Amino acid sequence: MIILEDGTELEGKDTNRDRENEFFDSVEAFNGMEITSITANEDNATIAVECVMDVTFEGGNRMELEQVAVQHWQGDLIKKERFYATQNG
Repeated sequence: MIILEDGTELEGKDTNRDRENEFFDSVEAFNGMEITSITANEDNATIAVECVMDVTFEGGNRMELEQVAVQHWQGDLIKKERFYATQNG
């Protein structure tokens, strides 16, 4: 399960892949990305990754996207992932 910034829940890899493809189809240039922090709680198989992406969208609107992804793992698969994000630009 994926939970987006607005609370929308998505189920399944195909649904998430479609969402990711829609995002990248709107991107004119990917100017860079930096992982700013990462943390893990091995006892409950949870990881949090904070990153900043510099993206120029179709039409020239350049934005800095800050995002935290909290991932709940089961074995070697992400069972649930939730995104928290801000946009500056």
